[in-house]
Amino acid sequence: MIKSTNKFAVRRLAVVGLAAVLLYSCGGGSPGDNPGDSPNPTSYGIEGSGLRSLPPPPPKDTVVSCGPQSITVAPMGLVAYVANDGCGSGILGSVSVYTIDATSGALASTGPPVSTNDEGAHSVVVSSSGRFVYVANWGGGDTAGSVAAYSINVTTGALTLTGSTVAPCDPPPSPGGCGPWSVAVHPSGDFVYVADEGGYFQSGVSWYRVDPNTGDGEATVSDLERPNGLCFSPDESRLYVVDSSTPYIYVYDADPGGETRNGRIFADLTPATSDGIRCDEDGNLWASVAGGEPFDGVYVFDLEGARIGHVMLPERCANLCFGGPVGNRLFMTASQSVYALYVNTRGC
Repeated sequence: MIKSTNKFAVRRLAVVGLAAVLLYSCGGGSPGDNPGDSPNPTSYGIEGSGLRSLPPPPPKDTVVSCGPQSITVAPMGLVAYVANDGCGSGILGSVSVYTIDATSGALASTGPPVSTNDEGAHSVVVSSSGRFVYVANWGGGDTAGSVAAYSINVTTGALTLTGSTVAPCDPPPSPGGCGPWSVAVHPSGDFVYVADEGGYFQSGVSWYRVDPNTGDGEATVSDLERPNGLCFSPDESRLYVVDSSTPYIYVYDADPGGETRNGRIFADLTPATSDGIRCDEDGNLWASVAGGEPFDGVYVFDLEGARIGHVMLPERCANLCFGGPVGNRLFMTASQSVYALYVNTRGC
């Protein structure tokens, strides 16, 4: 259901990955605890009204499509990329590649996922040129985290890992932060911005001057406590950042050289919080929302930060992106499902 001046039908596409249907009982813990907290976790899958025993998690350093965290669609609207965190400590993250049926919107896997060479793949984005994919790996609590870069085969959409930049995770006042959590590419393609959730060290928003061949860069930091989702406005003058330690979405002025300044609160989601955000072609901001009923879904904000719409979902929404042949289909990753919605605008 959507609350606004227009009404649309929300279609549930699929239940995605093992992480969407797993409960964990770790040692003496309760279901839902982190499986990495115990050396011998027991897994259960939901089947009807009961539970059935599942195989143990895969060995460490293997690549699986378990734990989808974020989805993005290539500019042409025919290929989707999903970041998978690997579902467990020591298991490498990955990126799954799917083709999109132009008529039905259905996703079809193109083959095995591609490794990110680090744990905790959490966010994925495609450059506006459609030539590169970037993934933020938060490290799973075992590493400092990293940002992986891939080149895209323009014919098939297949990915080739071209480089990985380790998060600059030294104690302050070193630039950067631990645990890359969300990633965005400047429309020019010259800069990559990363929201670092911090882990055991400082958090912040890092930005990298990108060499598309090597992925090398330099970072600076903002003063947010736990930055999360981020995106640019269509005219590239604003950078929006979610602070997951608060109910706020912040906005920064961005200059052509990549610097950000004048951070301020853009929207207050109290009592809910957000994760993934995207802008449409008119500059409105679409934000995933988790807060329990009746708040779950996607909020839409105008340029002044006023809420002008609410896509209501029966589950907490973690992330979103625009896709389809003309960019007017909104894809939403929720607790157990992927939803899709045709809207009267297009993503930028």
